[in-house]
Amino acid sequence: WKLLTKKTKQFERLTFLYAASGSVNKLRKLGKIAEKTGDLSNQLHISMMLGNVHDRVAILRKAGHNALAYACAFRHGLTDVAEEILSSLQESDPETAASVQAEASAKMASPMLPPTPIVPDAGSWPLLEIQAGMFEKGLAAAAENAARVAAGEGSPPPSGALDIEDDDVQGDGWGDDLDLPGEDGDGFHDADDGLGGLSGELGGGDGDGWGIDEMDLPDAPVSASALAAASGAGGALFVPPSAGPSAQQFWGNSDLAADCVAAGDFASAIQLLQAQVGLQDATPLQDLFLRVCMGATAHIAGTPSVPAAAVPMHRNALAAPWSRDHPQGRPSIYVQLRGLQEQAKAGLRFFAEGKLADCERVLTDVAQSLLMVIVEARGDADSAHELRLTARDYLLAIAVEKQRRQVGQSDPKQAAELAAFMTHINLQPGHSVITLRSALAASVKSKNYSTAGSFAKRLLEHNIKPEVRQQALKVLSVAESNPTDAMPLDYQPRNPFVVCAKSLRPLYRGMPTVSCGVCGAFASPSYNLEICPLCRVGGFGVPASGIRFGLFNK
Repeated sequence: WKLLTKKTKQFERLTFLYAASGSVNKLRKLGKIAEKTGDLSNQLHISMMLGNVHDRVAILRKAGHNALAYACAFRHGLTDVAEEILSSLQESDPETAASVQAEASAKMASPMLPPTPIVPDAGSWPLLEIQAGMFEKGLAAAAENAARVAAGEGSPPPSGALDIEDDDVQGDGWGDDLDLPGEDGDGFHDADDGLGGLSGELGGGDGDGWGIDEMDLPDAPVSASALAAASGAGGALFVPPSAGPSAQQFWGNSDLAADCVAAGDFASAIQLLQAQVGLQDATPLQDLFLRVCMGATAHIAGTPSVPAAAVPMHRNALAAPWSRDHPQGRPSIYVQLRGLQEQAKAGLRFFAEGKLADCERVLTDVAQSLLMVIVEARGDADSAHELRLTARDYLLAIAVEKQRRQVGQSDPKQAAELAAFMTHINLQPGHSVITLRSALAASVKSKNYSTAGSFAKRLLEHNIKPEVRQQALKVLSVAESNPTDAMPLDYQPRNPFVVCAKSLRPLYRGMPTVSCGVCGAFASPSYNLEICPLCRVGGFGVPASGIRFGLFNK
């Protein structure tokens, strides 16, 4: 890259390169070239990178920015120069001079100096070393002989020998540091240079005295074996070894979607999830896929200006260390069952506090992240399945409660029904008490004392506070004395049912249902192939083999 920028005379890029590598002398050289070519912009950049205040002030004055030149000189302590600039400003533009002087004196600022390079320039950048061939050795020997002749220590070469100038063999091999205007040489020499004007004698004529015809061969690429043979014969060609397969290529050969995601093969992962859990919409999984993919590889920083080294991380590194000969290693997945369990606990705390939006956000992420969980023991697989059902039940309860709050006063009957349905969702005992108290209050408000009595009995079965128990006993007493419902509900508490995740209506035992393969939510067959509103990625009734937690299907 350095050689290309030099040959194409892209001095702005060279300025940045030399400043980053601490090549101060080369920067000064570039500054002189910019001065010769009249490039004031590049001159200013170079002077700033070198910390040369005098040049910076002179460049600004030359460009007609006297106000900036005064501020720069004043802040860097060049009092004489600043007064000279100010006096010239006062003559040409008194208002600007007064304004600049006031601002420069009032504002608190410090001089801007360039930072010291971490790794100063230690010479030329490393280049590929190539073994010298027979021609290079001959040229070098001729150059040494010419040097001895010039020093009076040797004899001149015989007539007809190669005449090599000293400038053609200067030891650099790759040209000067800079190919800049006003300098001799471009770092690369023509074939005729150094042949002593013998190009016409060495095959430059028009004759065909050798009688060698051109060979008519089909176009074909040069094989690696031919290159290797040429390298061994002449020593001037280097054939780099072919790159072997990466760890990501082996990771993609897996039946687990998480392994394919870690390998960066998102298309294969989506196909696996479609077959295993009936994935319908992969858009919400984009951030999860990116986090899993980036978390499977560690990047170790090296020296400055060198890219970080990527190191594949394996979850079975001790049992099967990865190598290209034995690729049994499996990628490390940052999504862990224990972390999701802790995340779900935080979501349940939000539920108890009534922060339904926060609870929904956390548990939706848990339900989606379970698609990336890989466990090694059957007990852990059972725990993952239990966490999946917990997330489903609480997301369904949140959907029912949000709908109940939305209908509110506009439809008391539907609000009471939704409160009753929520008591049949499988929640933790402490949260079931909340749903029972909500349904009890809604039934008493609608004067459905018989239904309220059933909720009171169920509430008394829990370990509740004394004041809540007293309230439940009071409602039960009223229900026993007046077992009637003023507003009959579409609710059969003695007939087991599940709540449809789409319509939020009961699906009683014996009725046909379809389920979501991602979270396990149920729905009426009329919603077949529709996206589940709980997990937001699965579909109802989509044929699937079952969610996989490692080697275990559920």
